[in-house]
Amino acid sequence: MDRKAFKLFCDTVRLRSFSRGAAANHVSQSAASQAIQQLESEPGVALIDRRRCPLVLTEDGRIFLDGCEGLLEGLIAFIEQPEVIEKILTHLGLWPAPAHSPPVVGYPVPSAPQRVTPRK
Repeated sequence: MDRKAFKLFCDTVRLRSFSRGAAANHVSQSAASQAIQQLESEPGVALIDRRRCPLVLTEDGRIFLDGCEGLLEGLIAFIEQPEVIEKILTHLGLWPAPAHSPPVVGYPVPSAPQRVTPRK
């Protein structure tokens, strides 16, 4: 399971459509359906009642949605912490390295911290 699949599931449910959920995540409708089927196959439960239109969640799907939303909110909150942003930027070579470390060649080094806004 990966973050992109969780977001795709949440968007598909929120928009009540595989095609609109796929478009919101810049993937094909087929790719969205396959990603959600993969999410369903791991625990072996149906998350969405595919016989109904507009899209309707199963009871397991409602539970899974609550967990996905909480996971994504927690991940965003974690990533937005200044010390986490600094570590990520340092790892990418975009933040000044400690004095004992050589600078990474080829990346601009900002002179002041910059806020990074995660994509939704």
